[in-house]
Amino acid sequence: WYHPLAYFGLFLSHNFLSFLFLPLYLLLILRQHRRIQIQAVTSLLISFLLAGFFLLPLIFERTLIYSGAAANYTYNFADHFLYPLQLLWSGWGSGHSVAGPGDGLSFQLGVVNLVLLGKAIWLWLRHKSSRDLRFWLSTALVSIFMLLPIALPLWRLFFPLQIIQFPWRLLAIFTLSTPMIAFYLAPKKSLMILLGTIALGFGFYFSTPPYFQNNEQFATQMYIHRFQTTTSSRLELLPRWAPRTEKWKGNEEVRIASGNAELNLLTSTSSGLTVSSTTSDSSTTYLIRRNYFPSWTAQDENGDTFPIALSQDGEILLSPALGSHTYHIFVGSTQVERLGNLLSLLGFIFIFGLIIRPWLKSYLDSHFDGWDISIALRYLPIVDALKKRAQPRDKILEVGSEIHGITTYYHRRVTGIDQGFDYTRQNKYLKPVKGSATHLPFPAQSFDYVISVDCLEHIPPQLRAKAVTEMLKVASKQIYLTFPVGSHSQDVDKSLDQYFYAKNKEHFPYLVEHVENGLPSFDFNSQTFPGSRQYQYLAVGNPAEDGLLQYTVANEYLQALTFTLTYSQTL
Repeated sequence: WYHPLAYFGLFLSHNFLSFLFLPLYLLLILRQHRRIQIQAVTSLLISFLLAGFFLLPLIFERTLIYSGAAANYTYNFADHFLYPLQLLWSGWGSGHSVAGPGDGLSFQLGVVNLVLLGKAIWLWLRHKSSRDLRFWLSTALVSIFMLLPIALPLWRLFFPLQIIQFPWRLLAIFTLSTPMIAFYLAPKKSLMILLGTIALGFGFYFSTPPYFQNNEQFATQMYIHRFQTTTSSRLELLPRWAPRTEKWKGNEEVRIASGNAELNLLTSTSSGLTVSSTTSDSSTTYLIRRNYFPSWTAQDENGDTFPIALSQDGEILLSPALGSHTYHIFVGSTQVERLGNLLSLLGFIFIFGLIIRPWLKSYLDSHFDGWDISIALRYLPIVDALKKRAQPRDKILEVGSEIHGITTYYHRRVTGIDQGFDYTRQNKYLKPVKGSATHLPFPAQSFDYVISVDCLEHIPPQLRAKAVTEMLKVASKQIYLTFPVGSHSQDVDKSLDQYFYAKNKEHFPYLVEHVENGLPSFDFNSQTFPGSRQYQYLAVGNPAEDGLLQYTVANEYLQALTFTLTYSQTL
């Protein structure tokens, strides 16, 4: 379950990294066995589902920002290639990437990584490297090549690379490759300790930042710039309607653009603002000094939504209602964003399902061992009735039980009779008796309750009344019968039998008996079972040939019949 979270973490840490690693991830999948390939692709798709909140707007709303609409970016990739000496040594700093070798941050590969590369290349030249080592070494070398100026023609040829803006971002691939090279080199423990000590030694020098802002300095700087401009200096972050240059607005965040009104700013945050408005002029509009975007929403104190429009300067225009109202203008979500959020939520629900699956399986196995939903639907109504009526000392007989029968869903002692049992399966609740439903080897009224589920349809038609008569004889309180009825059930059974034979070149035994014997259709009255005691019955379901029945299981319509027996009166 945790496999998709790794790639999803790349989306959260850095959007570009997730796309940089995608080709490498796919190459790794192609090198695996088919079973692992299926698992890896499934994991990748779940990662995309989790990242739906980001991916869907990226795909379908990219043209809503300036870089997507104009393919214009703040930084030109051609100005940010690295020079070979920068990979060997470059000063540590906290500045920006600039054109040429004077960058304000370090791109040094590091001594340990260079030693590992040299060792791997030496083994490759001597034909002593493994297939995996060659793969990761090639990955590392290609990533280094692509961030050097010599690779400029390839960047110009392959447009998606240009979106990365900074070729040195490919160092992320190199950062993953070198630990894998170390793993497949499998150097001696002493050498690994030495290399680790060297790495820690060089890293200690860079453990303290050269420039540090305390909380007061940071707050002061943020206050100076807070809400002072409607335009970002990064073009790729701008809505496509915004001006391309810095546009200072002072402290005025909202003003009256047209008409007559009284307007007051109540609250203001980075995600919205609240204003009070009083106007009797229907031509009144308010100018809100925020960059327009389709997700901006305006609501009054009653939750009613008001239209947001685009100003000539790429800001927000609001047309208020007449009278006095309070408006909350905030950043909402577009339809695409809401769909992306829904997909991400579904992804997390799926992950949660995978997390609890072992626990849930363990719980079900311990509490519902052997349950089958299609069979359970037949037994559970009878189980509910027995729990309400049966006393602890009451005796229960199941006709056609096999080795489990009702005891899978009702944990109490039951006598089961059938033509045969699978004695390799243990059941502490059932006492098996081998016999026939038409000749029950028990005295009259020796059981309080008799049940029979999906048994009558397997008995030849001329013997079914005899079987029910035997059940009536040995029961003292009630019997419960469940069996399929009706012409539709019969047609379905014939279709299933033909389908099974076409697929397997043999008939399914139970379906054969359904088809050959036909389904039960007799009426229950005093003449049906001569010699038995008087009884009353309740039919659950609709015995009509083409009527709707209470429920359907495995495409078979079931009818449950409950007989309430008298104790003394006989026919």
